[in-house]
Amino acid sequence: MSGYDEFLTGSYWFFRSLFVGSLGFFVLLKILHHYNYRKPIHHLVGAIVVLLWLTILWMLTSGLHVPGMAQGGYRELMGASLLGLGFLYRYFSERIKLNLQVLLCCLIFLVVSTIYFPTSMAPHPTLLQFFTLPLTALAGFFLLRRLSLLLAARAGFLTRILAYIGDHSLYVFAFHLVAFKLVSMLKVEVLGLPWEAVGGHPVVQAGAATDGFFLLYVLVGVAVPLLWNAGYKYLERTFHFNLSLSSLLNWDLSRQIAALVWLLLKGFGRGIYWFLRFIVLSVNRFFNGLISLGKGIIEASRPRDELPEGEEDEEEEEDDREDGGSNFGRDLFS
Repeated sequence: MSGYDEFLTGSYWFFRSLFVGSLGFFVLLKILHHYNYRKPIHHLVGAIVVLLWLTILWMLTSGLHVPGMAQGGYRELMGASLLGLGFLYRYFSERIKLNLQVLLCCLIFLVVSTIYFPTSMAPHPTLLQFFTLPLTALAGFFLLRRLSLLLAARAGFLTRILAYIGDHSLYVFAFHLVAFKLVSMLKVEVLGLPWEAVGGHPVVQAGAATDGFFLLYVLVGVAVPLLWNAGYKYLERTFHFNLSLSSLLNWDLSRQIAALVWLLLKGFGRGIYWFLRFIVLSVNRFFNGLISLGKGIIEASRPRDELPEGEEDEEEEEDDREDGGSNFGRDLFS
């Protein structure tokens, strides 16, 4: 699950971590539930989360990594633990009150952590980043959930835009790094930086911590993939074609494609047959010509006394006919 181009498909790590983390969490939960089926499910999930955190702590302090997992496996283990936290929140959601005081504390904590101890899902974090990541994840989740509930209660233009972005988030994940390059080219031109700075991953690093280009990166990184997708959908409606997987799996279309492929293969096969036939006949004519030429050269190079008796008489008769013809011509015009 590695070997991809980090500069163009760097977001692939998210899908890999989500897949492996989800699968690992599911397997661990099934195993624990099989041997401890009388235990409450939230106890088992809590045990999985603690076990994963202890494993991550052991990895970071001992320099270990998960065998066969690209970038060590930290993201996958942390992703599985965050899935467990989500499960626990869902289980206790009715008891957790996201009032104004809780949300204000979450906002203050996020601002302080962003300034003094920023954290992320980097593959090789420090211990401080490891300890603060679950806290910042929960604080951010609480704020976003409360904000989404408020927006959903007041359906409007902004709500429809956010819902559209959420429904098409896969396109943003797939193409936002390519869209970033447009902003990088603009930033290089505005700040007079060398053109090589466009290759900075994921953005131009010069001034990234202080300039306001991060807002443009966010807007373009979301807008360009969505505009590309909207343009493609418009072309589909206008010209009545569809290249989606469901359309390709349609029986009538598949039959037409199979018939077209068969015609192409049959025409290709006939072309190869006639081409090979032409080659064989040409080679045959060539060697027959060589053989005839060789025979002529051999016969012409033989001395007359070496010719067989029958052939010698035939040649003498031909010479007499030629001489007679020439003498007749001379007598006629003399």
